[in-house]
Amino acid sequence: MRKALLISLMLCCPVLSLAAEPSDASIKSLLAASSLPAAIEALAASSGQYARSVVGEASKGAEVSDAQKKELDAIVEKFSTKVKEEMAYAKVEPQYAAIYKENFSQEEVDGLTVFFKSPAGQAYLKKFPQVLQKSQEVNRGLMVPMMKQLQADIGAVLQKK
Repeated sequence: MRKALLISLMLCCPVLSLAAEPSDASIKSLLAASSLPAAIEALAASSGQYARSVVGEASKGAEVSDAQKKELDAIVEKFSTKVKEEMAYAKVEPQYAAIYKENFSQEEVDGLTVFFKSPAGQAYLKKFPQVLQKSQEVNRGLMVPMMKQLQADIGAVLQKK
């Protein structure tokens, strides 16, 4: 009888040690504490600037008439409006909440929420965009020469007959 009880407990332990799924309310609290709503809204708001840079690159060196400028401005405006509609936080929140719920336990959500509400967490949120931008610059600086070499290596192979 003792062996059966011991075996039953051993089999149940992995189930008991599974982390609790976070509640919807705690996920919502974490998303708010991590400033995700503001980040999503800022991303959507910057879409017009991004679209203008794409237009600038695409039309670089070309003579653009006033009529074409108006058409391009309309395209940028349409794109910006569409992004703002599609990326509205209220619209994307359920998807983000599902991602967080799928990847974090209740304990982790609680800890992250406390962190993001702390002075250190607020400093992280404030400084992270600059850290990310500089990290991307470093990565780009490393990748560009490697990509050029890759292109050269591929070209050399393709030149062979």
